[in-house]
Amino acid sequence: MTLALAPPHCAAGRQAPPTVLLPSPRSTLRRCPHCHRPLDALARQRGALHCGQASCRHREAGRHRRQALDRQAATLLARLRVRRPGLAGVVWLSPAARALVTLSAAEREGMRAHLAQVIASEPATATATATVPDPDPDPITMTVTVPVPAPQRPPDAPAGSDHDHGLGRHLCAQCGGRCCQFGAAQHAFVDAAVLTRWVAAHAGSGLADAAAAYLARLPPQHGEDSCLYHTASGCALAADERADVCNRHACEALQTAEALGAADPGAALLALTAAQGTLQAAAVVDGRGRQPEVVRPSDDRDRTRDDDPTEKARPAPPGRGRRGHDARVPHVPTLTQLRDHAIARSLFRPTTLPKAIERLGFLQADPLRAPARAQDLTLRHRVAGYRAGDLDRRYPRLAVEEDFFVNYGYLPRATQALMHPRTARLVWDAAREAQAAAVLDFVRERGTVHPREVDARFSHGQVTNWFGGRSRASTELLDGMHYRGLLRVARREGGVRLYAPRLAPPSDVDPDTAMDRLVDVIVQTYAPLPARSLGELVSHLRGGAPQWAGRRVAALERARARLASAEVGGMRWFWPAGENPASRRHRPPEDLRLLAPFDPVVWDRRRFECFWGWAYRFEAYVPAHRRERGHYALPMLWRGEVIGWGNLSAAGGRLDGQFGYVAGRPPGDPVFRRALEEEMGRLAAFLGVA
Repeated sequence: MTLALAPPHCAAGRQAPPTVLLPSPRSTLRRCPHCHRPLDALARQRGALHCGQASCRHREAGRHRRQALDRQAATLLARLRVRRPGLAGVVWLSPAARALVTLSAAEREGMRAHLAQVIASEPATATATATVPDPDPDPITMTVTVPVPAPQRPPDAPAGSDHDHGLGRHLCAQCGGRCCQFGAAQHAFVDAAVLTRWVAAHAGSGLADAAAAYLARLPPQHGEDSCLYHTASGCALAADERADVCNRHACEALQTAEALGAADPGAALLALTAAQGTLQAAAVVDGRGRQPEVVRPSDDRDRTRDDDPTEKARPAPPGRGRRGHDARVPHVPTLTQLRDHAIARSLFRPTTLPKAIERLGFLQADPLRAPARAQDLTLRHRVAGYRAGDLDRRYPRLAVEEDFFVNYGYLPRATQALMHPRTARLVWDAAREAQAAAVLDFVRERGTVHPREVDARFSHGQVTNWFGGRSRASTELLDGMHYRGLLRVARREGGVRLYAPRLAPPSDVDPDTAMDRLVDVIVQTYAPLPARSLGELVSHLRGGAPQWAGRRVAALERARARLASAEVGGMRWFWPAGENPASRRHRPPEDLRLLAPFDPVVWDRRRFECFWGWAYRFEAYVPAHRRERGHYALPMLWRGEVIGWGNLSAAGGRLDGQFGYVAGRPPGDPVFRRALEEEMGRLAAFLGVA
């Protein structure tokens, strides 16, 4: 660098001498560590660390986040090494936090066409038919040509690698399958070699049988922008059914774990999951076959408030919000206060059935009985004197409707009307429309009909359902008519829906207002919510209001503007305006609660891990040998902490329970045993058993 000396003022008519360039007296200059440009004089005077460009500010913020994570990891590792001196080190994981989306007809047809092309390309079967039987045919005939691009897949792991066992298995479970995104464009890497291997394992079968088997294994939901077999609980395929690349791919964390495992088979690691600059989960994993030890990352700010209940959060100066804090929020809550707020606003004092559903906003339903349906297990905490089946018995007299919202369940009739008239994404052809019109006339004539009455009247035959079984075509048609708002559920008999003509006319509210009200119901049910969870739930409205799918982004932005929010634990949280999560009125219940898997307190698995530091998964549809906590594990809430889970059965008129605990054993406090016995007594009364 050189310095320019400005010319002196010159007398009139005299030419100024030329500018003289002299070497800079500073032989070394400070440069931006990101773009390597020299820092200007002002930046040097201010002591800036970078040039100030937007891209460099972003990189500098990322560097600070990484440094903060490294410091937090070092502190956590040092604390754990006091009792686990054999900890070898830390591995970082990037979570695969994808929303679940419903498998579409186009995706199923694309997979079927790919399998047919694989069969046709095999020399040994070139003369054979390439038709792959679809176990779940769509009423609309589709012809799809799927080109097979050159494979683009992640690199293989070192020879002999197998991460279905030991350290690798635990790391993959904590990550959630980030590498599964590679299978989205490659049809799960199911090729001729995979089909041939399946045929070899199933005597007497052919490639068409193998293709049909893989088509039948497609789950009803998969991770968004990920492999079609990527479910909330892992891969829907068994290890011996997956492509070799799926079993052998090793990310950087797996390579580190496998290198340590090769040197010491019993080595233990601290596995940390970070996203958006926030440490989200931590667990100690080892290769000895033991379950991971879940560790809750410490938060000094939360601990200070928890240890000193008299300490109050200082309010922000008038008109100004503290950093990361919405000025409308009187106090910045801690994560513990958000947790207590979530429990208190959802587990309200037991009331009447209509008021409980109104206050919940939405009640998710599930057909499994373990030991009762999810909707009954949810209501028993919130309705005074509730007994299993009360909702079905009283449903005809309630201003409540069964319908699809963000999931299928029960919601007030006024809320349900906001989603209609609903335009389904799957358009019926003329023949299907004619069938629906005839059935609608029949229902109007009868008033209320059972699906078998419709089947006896019209003889629609049978179809293959989503799960590969056979069901009446009339039942499927009635479901479609209910979804489109032509029919309503009048009541249930033995769990079977009986249908009647729709009661109320569709709402005349304009679409934007209707979407705002629907988003408010989401927040009412599941708040306080992390920003990402709020966005995912709003995206689920494409099922409840598909006709307004294009309005979801704008509705989300309006909601973010009107809701109260604050930055807590590196995440933006939202809740209804006017509520104060930092209020001292929010005290978790002292009694023990066994919650339904879909209870609003535990429904959001991302929020669950933030609040309680371990991953809870619903495993009813997971093969028995792959379950970690049981068929229908009910989260166990005690004194504000979810400390374990229980699997209950009521066979033979007797209530039995099997329990597991995050710490590996139940609390030693004698009060806990008494609280568990009292909860089992309440459950027995709810079920009407001993």
